[in-house]
Amino acid sequence: RQSHHLAVDKPIDIDMFYEDDGPDDVTTMLLENISFTNIRARNIDTDATIHCQPESPCLDLRFQHLDFRATDDDGDDDDADAWLCDAMNVDSFDIADVYPPASIS
Repeated sequence: RQSHHLAVDKPIDIDMFYEDDGPDDVTTMLLENISFTNIRARNIDTDATIHCQPESPCLDLRFQHLDFRATDDDGDDDDADAWLCDAMNVDSFDIADVYPPASIS
């Protein structure tokens, strides 16, 4: 089995602010009942970003069995920092078995 090592900038990215127009760009799209499961990422710059809109909040997001780690200059996994999700207008979520321990901000 061949292993491929690719740098992943941001393993999870949901952005309802199209083309960086910011929260003033309103949408009625509904994001609901979404699972992120069994994802392993190395060499990451940012863990996750989920930007939903007040008019259309994200509902029932699940994060299970995730392993996100940056790699430091000597090539070792840098697992000291908690997994962090920058979230806006997320109404409900569940986190289970996420390494390093997760937090939603």
